[in-house]
Amino acid sequence: MLLESVSDIATDDFTRMAEQFGYIYGLMDMRQIWFVVEPFMASNGQRLAFAVGPDNAFEISRVLLAVSIINYACYIHEAFSIPVDTPGLAVVLRRQYSPLEHKRTADKCFSSFLQLNSKYDQRNLTPM
Repeated sequence: MLLESVSDIATDDFTRMAEQFGYIYGLMDMRQIWFVVEPFMASNGQRLAFAVGPDNAFEISRVLLAVSIINYACYIHEAFSIPVDTPGLAVVLRRQYSPLEHKRTADKCFSSFLQLNSKYDQRNLTPM
């Protein structure tokens, strides 16, 4: 299944909310989401940690939102593809864990995103 926008994943509350936040954070489609997530792809169960402050809150928010969207897509679909910049090409992603594990990861990342979003005013990146 080719996912071009977040709304292609499913038609539910999560995708509607994630897509709205995506527009605010410059993640207009799945291609842009992939380009944010791809450098942070961990393998073999590795985890990433970030030190967050006013200088990087916007970028970390984008990463958390993008990771939550990709994991939600893995929860809904066993495999899917995302278009890349080269016309006619797409990256294929497959579920790596159980659907429930992808859902848990999506929920954790989205919750962290919401907390960070509420802590910093993303327009001027100052604590609220």
